[in-house]
Parts: sequence; structure tokens; C-alpha cells
Amino acid sequence: MSARNIPTLFEVHNLFIKELGEVQAKWACGQAALESNWFTSRLAVEAKNLWGIKATPSWKGAVWSGRTHEFERGQRKTITAGFRAYPTLQSGIHDYLSLTDRLYGSPLRQSSVTTFLNSLQGKWATDPHYSAKVLQTIHAVSKIIDG
Repeated sequence: MSARNIPTLFEVHNLFIKELGEVQAKWACGQAALESNWFTSRLAVEAKNLWGIKATPSWKGAVWSGRTHEFERGQRKTITAGFRAYPTLQSGIHDYLSLTDRLYGSPLRQSSVTTFLNSLQGKWATDPHYSAKVLQTIHAVSKIIDG
């Protein structure tokens, strides 16, 4: 981690490679980069939550409270919400993988980026353009990782 405790894309990518293949690690990094403003959001830095995973009533861990944007009936609004807070980036990655496997049928274990994106649209985020934004960020991640 850098001096400001902000993980780099390469650090996050390397942690995902341990869990997923090279291609799927880029998908996960693309989603994380989009959700966390390239790992610089307060949620990412302070709570090690790169994906905006909210703390539901069943969550037994620490909670970080902050502002976020949601879309309701096509309108963007700002709300305050509780998010899962993790002690380490790796524990956040494990929870993210467990959550996506359980709720979305293992989208990061698929061979198609389209399947991955389709599993998220309308479910992971309320933004009607979420899949397109994630795909655009995946392309940017791939360019950086591949040099």
C-alpha cells in the first residue's frame, strides 16, 4: 500500500489473481476501480471496501457510514448508508467473492465478460448504465495492467 494507505491497481490485481484467473482478475479490478474511484474513496481507504457493499441486517462485522449515490425512478439521489468495513483488503476481497458467488451465481468464475456484466446489471447497482461503466473501466484496467 502507498504512504496514504491507498492500494494500487497492481496490488489489487495481484490479490485477485490468487483467487481468479488473469482475465477475471481484470473484471473484478474494473468493478472495484469504478466503485472506489480508483481505490481512493473514503470507503475504500478507511473501510477497505472497494465495491460499495452495504451492511445488511445479517452483517455481523464492522460498519462504515457514509454518503453514496443511488438511482430511484431514473433520478440520481444522495443518501447516507452503512457499508461493510473490513480489517484488511484481502478480507474484503474474500467477502466480495463469497457474496458474488452466493447471490449472482459465481459471475467472476465465468468465461465471458458479458455474462459477468449481465449478472450485475440491475442487481449490484441502481445506476441504469452500470454495466457499460464497468466495461469501460475494465478496458482501462486492462490497458494499464498489460502496459
